[in-house]
Amino acid sequence: MKRAYLFIVLICMAALPFTGCGDSDEAIKESLQPNSLGEQLTCTQIKDDQCVSDESSFPVNTPEIFATVIVSNATVGARATCTLTYLGDTPEDLASFEITINQITQSLRSYLVFNFTNDEPWQPGKYRVTTKMDAGSPPVSKEFSFQ
Repeated sequence: MKRAYLFIVLICMAALPFTGCGDSDEAIKESLQPNSLGEQLTCTQIKDDQCVSDESSFPVNTPEIFATVIVSNATVGARATCTLTYLGDTPEDLASFEITINQITQSLRSYLVFNFTNDEPWQPGKYRVTTKMDAGSPPVSKEFSFQ
């Protein structure tokens, strides 16, 4: 009985490299990709460098909004750029900020926070924030509106 059990365990262990432990090759590559961007969030309040709640609509008199994103497998020295675009008849980039990652957590994450302010009321309509890394994953973006 012990030999049969040992034989089954060896077969299962030999099959692991072929199965990828249940993950697809794409999922494994993505999880190991340096500077992989998570979901783009927008909000008016942050805590611990993250949005308290994700919001998609703001009053036009909101003085400041935040765009946050988590970078997985972050590398010190990598640069991230976040651009705010007004999506009117002719899309217009309103502001763009760059951050250099200089600190990562033990889990190889970095929490990026960009803030956009306006002393005047925002023009009503749709906007988009887009964050991209100088190297790593594709850009992430989120559309929202001021009403």
